[in-house]
Amino acid sequence: NIIILHTVTKLHKLQTTSNRLITMRYNNTISSIALSLIFSFQLNTVWSFNVAVEQAIRISSSPQRKVTSPSSTLHATNNEGVLDNESDGNQSTRRGFITKALAGTALTGIVANGIAVQGPDPFFPQSQSLNGKVIVITGGNTGLGLESGKRLAAAGATVVLTSRNTVKGSRAVQIVKDYVLEKNGVQNENVYTLPLDLCDLESVKKFPELLQNSDVFKSSSNKYIDVLLNNAGVMAVPELEITKDGFEKTFQSN
Repeated sequence: NIIILHTVTKLHKLQTTSNRLITMRYNNTISSIALSLIFSFQLNTVWSFNVAVEQAIRISSSPQRKVTSPSSTLHATNNEGVLDNESDGNQSTRRGFITKALAGTALTGIVANGIAVQGPDPFFPQSQSLNGKVIVITGGNTGLGLESGKRLAAAGATVVLTSRNTVKGSRAVQIVKDYVLEKNGVQNENVYTLPLDLCDLESVKKFPELLQNSDVFKSSSNKYIDVLLNNAGVMAVPELEITKDGFEKTFQSN
């Protein structure tokens, strides 16, 4: 009973750890390797658990056998005190366990690595499905904001990329236009950039008027923002930083 309880407890801990790793979306090779090892250990723990139960039932159901050694390897003797072939069976069991462990690690490693490297297929809105829609993307000059701008513009949307730096914003606009031309063979001129610094509330207050007077609404019959993509933000700021408005930088920006 103690052996079974201990095995079940370890299996539960391994399951909890693997579930945590699953939520990490397998975003790097290290996590996928760790995941494959845990999965293989889970499989082998279940297998070892079944073997232990079978051996315990077999030994307990045989009245002429008794345990003569408290060591980790149990040696059973018959009524004449002669050591049977239990040790040979244990060696075979260990070899089988190692084989299953290596096979399980290899198989789950391949699967987990495929998920980590490939990931889900990117989403592409249908061409012209967003014609006439005005989409404002904060922090649109880099990262997810820029990639979102590419796909949305390719679907026909009027895209506004905000940036703290106007030079970087202009560069991002050209990147989006080049992407749309390469993908669709037709240029989307309705891609713009406007300055916006979320760490400066004065800049935030000025933005609606700046947007209203820009070329964004002059080129579109739509006079409203259809989608505001709140992409801009900061994380893991190494030291405490206070904005000019008196707020912690992460709090105000995000």
